[in-house]
Amino acid sequence: MTILSQHGDYSECDDIVTQEEVAVPNDQRFVVRSPEDLGRAIGELRRAQGLTQEQAATRAGTSRDWIAQLERGRMSRSFSIVLRIVRRLGGDLVVIPAKAPDGEA
Repeated sequence: MTILSQHGDYSECDDIVTQEEVAVPNDQRFVVRSPEDLGRAIGELRRAQGLTQEQAATRAGTSRDWIAQLERGRMSRSFSIVLRIVRRLGGDLVVIPAKAPDGEA
């Protein structure tokens, strides 16, 4: 997952980049405004790789049930608070497909 910053002022974080640095078409980006949006994005990324929930869970080091709950938008209240803060500060959380690290699909 990559976090986009409009200001580019997060130089100490490797996974935060400006929109100009990301050459991904808008139709391949998932704007996350709710836990359900994040769940849909995770599910789409998983299906695009041809993975089952069980395979995604193994890859992530968690359970299939946790992946299923995540994809249904059922996650902690603190994530909802984070999303609210991002939105109220005028930002968007955007999930984009990343190039897989070596050895991973």
